[in-house]
Amino acid sequence: MTSELDQDSRYSMLIQRNEFLDFFFNILNEVNEGMNSIDSMYSWNMNHKQFKLCVQFLHDLGLLEQNFRRDDSRRESVKITSRGLKFIKDYPRLKSVII
Repeated sequence: MTSELDQDSRYSMLIQRNEFLDFFFNILNEVNEGMNSIDSMYSWNMNHKQFKLCVQFLHDLGLLEQNFRRDDSRRESVKITSRGLKFIKDYPRLKSVII
């Protein structure tokens, strides 16, 4: 899986992060707890472009779902998927296997 993602330069900065599992877990957890994307973006000290890349990455993995508002197609919200919830649930076990 990593080799496929390494080929796509859009994701290279995310893959290079040593703590990417922690990072993704925390973003998914914040979305699951109802934190809006702007607050989440600022809490991680990211600019809009970085945050969009991260959301797209999680979406491509099937962990987040992007929804565009009907009243303004440029505005979007993110929602965690059942696969994202499973990742949150299994995160402690994943972490123990990696460490």
